[in-house]
Amino acid sequence: PDPSSYDPNLMCLRTNEPIDFDPDGMSGGSAFVVQMVDGTLRAYFAGLVVTGGRDRFHIIKVGHIHRFLMALVRASSS
Repeated sequence: PDPSSYDPNLMCLRTNEPIDFDPDGMSGGSAFVVQMVDGTLRAYFAGLVVTGGRDRFHIIKVGHIHRFLMALVRASSS
């Protein structure tokens, strides 16, 4: 994680080394986190890629996506 995100709704991830391919087109892609839980590796949805570069990616946090979708569901049912 890189604490220099320009928006509190986004998480900024910096790569250990610049990637060797053009990340153009990664926007809108899913972002996942892999964690060790009770001795087992588990993957979780972390958010959606907003912008990507050779050394960092900005991702909309999953909580904000969830709140947005729930607001749409509530709006469509009223």
